[in-house]
Amino acid sequence: MLLTRNGQVVPGSQRLSGTNLVPAFLSVLVIAAGAACAGGTPRPDRTTPAHLLPPIHAQVYGPAAQAADRPISAAKDKLIATCMARKGFSYDTKRPKQTAEPDRPTPFSFETRKRSTGAKANPPLEKPGAVGKNYVLALHGRQDDRILVQGRGMQVSLPARGCVAYAETRILGDKRIRWSEIRMKLGEAETQAQQLLESLPSFRNLNSRWARCMKDAGHSFSTPIQLRDALPRKADIINDPRVVSDVSCKRKTGYLRFAYEGLAQAQRKVLGDDGRLLAEWTSLVRQQKRTAQRVLSTEEHRVSN
Repeated sequence: MLLTRNGQVVPGSQRLSGTNLVPAFLSVLVIAAGAACAGGTPRPDRTTPAHLLPPIHAQVYGPAAQAADRPISAAKDKLIATCMARKGFSYDTKRPKQTAEPDRPTPFSFETRKRSTGAKANPPLEKPGAVGKNYVLALHGRQDDRILVQGRGMQVSLPARGCVAYAETRILGDKRIRWSEIRMKLGEAETQAQQLLESLPSFRNLNSRWARCMKDAGHSFSTPIQLRDALPRKADIINDPRVVSDVSCKRKTGYLRFAYEGLAQAQRKVLGDDGRLLAEWTSLVRQQKRTAQRVLSTEEHRVSN
């Protein structure tokens, strides 16, 4: 993985091997905070919810991750707002209220007939037409002054200046680039594990059982993903007969439990010798949470005085 800034290599960076894949969780709210539990990847027992069986999912999208994200996000918002105020701008720190289940990846498409429209990972930074170039410059810095965390198949661009960079540096210190590296590596591992699972005969057999159930219900699809992709853009995902049958057939065949168990094995295999990656992720989340709590405590003390 090669880090560059303004076309120049960032000192101390190195090129790492990787897959030519775009990580799923870099484009979803994913890029959420991460787990606050201890490092390592303990294997869950049978009472664990199916979507928390894969170790990456458990660490990055689980309840501890959601809990850690709240103070971290709040502290970043406060830091950005303070920084913007110094530059003569106001910054809205209000986040949309969570009205449904928290957003998380659903690699096997619909799991329930509930909508998953939880709070966004980041609040809107500016409203269209409501801000000018100076506001964006204060927030993000210059477009030609960016830090790129670059792999073979994708890259992540970080602002080198501006209030967002200031807030992230306050929270992460000198680990800001490393944090982005780990996010990218875990995303690559997540995508690679999904592809490994889909190549296994046992998973193809599971899809065949689901497809037979769907055919009995009057629908012809090979996989839940094929069904999802066939839905109209504005489909009623709660009441559409295809979705109703999909969720029902998954329950009848035990689809989600078997699929997530297979994905858990695939993720462990892909992580392999790099199993310490999740432990490092957890350590950095803890660091962010501690710093965030200090920032919020200081802010509250200032307000009370």
